[in-house]
Amino acid sequence: MFSEDIHKITLVRERKDYWMWNDGEDKVYTVKSAYQKLQEASVADQQHFFDYLWRIKVIPSVKFFMWQVILNGIPTKVNLRHRGVNLNNDNCAMCGEHEESISHLFITCRVATKVWNMCNRWTRTLGVCHNQVQAHFEHFHLLDLNHKGNMLWRRMWIAIVWNL
Repeated sequence: MFSEDIHKITLVRERKDYWMWNDGEDKVYTVKSAYQKLQEASVADQQHFFDYLWRIKVIPSVKFFMWQVILNGIPTKVNLRHRGVNLNNDNCAMCGEHEESISHLFITCRVATKVWNMCNRWTRTLGVCHNQVQAHFEHFHLLDLNHKGNMLWRRMWIAIVWNL
């Protein structure tokens, strides 16, 4: 446990405090070593996330769609514009008010927000509305449910995004 680990630490009062970087061969902090550490952590987190996504029991086409959503790979108007497609406007097809990006379409659009709010009322939960799709998906893991409950929440999240 964390508190037990803290009690194992021996303090040496005669020695002056100093900064120490525990990564890299020479244990010297550089911006490059910090950047590499952050990149490694990001790749590991992303791999863990996708391993979890592939284990969820939903049909393959839905898993593939979710994979594309998380990687910002579905053809929203913003993504089409970035790929050189000329459109009359970039506004969301559901609300017509903001640029149609992945996060807007599935999370922050007023139509999507109404759906998420109804879901929260129905399940009697309070939720933080993250504006990034992966963070919003991972939020459901923080509800302190058992494994079966977490899987149910995540399937429900997938069903909502699939139907938006």
